[in-house]
Amino acid sequence: MSKKQNLDVLVVGGGPAGLTCATETKSQLNASTMLAERAEYFGATPQSTYHLGFGVRDLRRVMTGPNYADKLEQRARNQGVVLKANTTVLNWTPQLLVDLAGENARYEVQARAIVLATGVRERSRHARLVPGDRGAGVYTTGALQRLVYQLGAKVGKRAVVVGAEHVSFTAITTLKHGGCQTVALITSDERDQTFFPLRWFFASRRRIPVLVNDGIAMIHGAQHVTGVTLNSGKHIECDTVVFSGDWIPENELARKTNLDICAGSRAPEVDSFGRTRQPGVFAIGNAVHPAEASDLCALNAHRAVNAIRSWLNDGEWSNSAVAVRVQSPLLHTWPSLVTRDDANARMLLRVSKFVEPHSRITVLQAGKTIYSTNHRRTIVTNRSFTLPMRWANQVDPTLGDVEVTITSSV
Repeated sequence: MSKKQNLDVLVVGGGPAGLTCATETKSQLNASTMLAERAEYFGATPQSTYHLGFGVRDLRRVMTGPNYADKLEQRARNQGVVLKANTTVLNWTPQLLVDLAGENARYEVQARAIVLATGVRERSRHARLVPGDRGAGVYTTGALQRLVYQLGAKVGKRAVVVGAEHVSFTAITTLKHGGCQTVALITSDERDQTFFPLRWFFASRRRIPVLVNDGIAMIHGAQHVTGVTLNSGKHIECDTVVFSGDWIPENELARKTNLDICAGSRAPEVDSFGRTRQPGVFAIGNAVHPAEASDLCALNAHRAVNAIRSWLNDGEWSNSAVAVRVQSPLLHTWPSLVTRDDANARMLLRVSKFVEPHSRITVLQAGKTIYSTNHRRTIVTNRSFTLPMRWANQVDPTLGDVEVTITSSV
């Protein structure tokens, strides 16, 4: 193991959140900053996502995924951030002594702050416990994108996509680039979860059916997929199955170092500034709110830089954070810790089922209502909605957890 290096900030993960955070800590704080990315390239998912729509909210321009990723990487390099690809964090101590393994070396970094920007992944067929044969031709959307766009490979001829959220519909275009026709999208929900223009552009104009209230009961094909049987009994002949969405944070490092984990999202518990309960350790981006758009993750990183500044300059760390708990049909929130400093933030929430318009959202602490509002629109699964957090300045750290509930008007 080589000589120990001293750093102000170590960012783990080279996606939009990580690159943005590293760039801003270097440019705004003049902090010595290293970014460690275990892949061979920077940019994460956008690097293999070729449709337009990236960079709108953070860079104020419309870009393809690879162009967006390259732009963020170049900004980091221009600011002097030390970028380390093919580098894995093996472990760290509570004193923020970090053990890393690079391409040809293993070394230690003593950091003053660590930022987890490790991102998110889709649950695979095995994680979803889908039975059947184990033939080739089964992918997640991310694996499909890398295969088609980065390796230039062809897939099959007829595909079924499991899921009906935004990424599920974009998979139709990726499959087309791979020479494959999408014959159906399947969702266990009562309707799809994307916007009408996206549904029309990707599916409706191609007459691709979206089968609702259904799922895959069995995959057939010992050597290669030959078809699927649905829970409804319907059989579809296909040679490709794509599992999309159903996100889970890359939380292995957080668990390994005993950070508190939110039960609903399985992400490290953080406040809106990305502060965990461990002083000096931050978590941002889709590592803490699975899974939002890339430019929103980048904006989330901007907010964390303010807290990193306070920590590096003054050693300030909030010890008054209280946890946020939810009741069904709410799944989880970001932030999952609240302090009075969060009063100017907006909370992101997700639900497990569709909630009809004019539902009542209530925030309580110790049984007392501290905020209540009427949500006018339908709340859709697999899409977040927001709640202003001006009520955070009423939170009393001595009274225990905050609870968020949602009650349908129906």
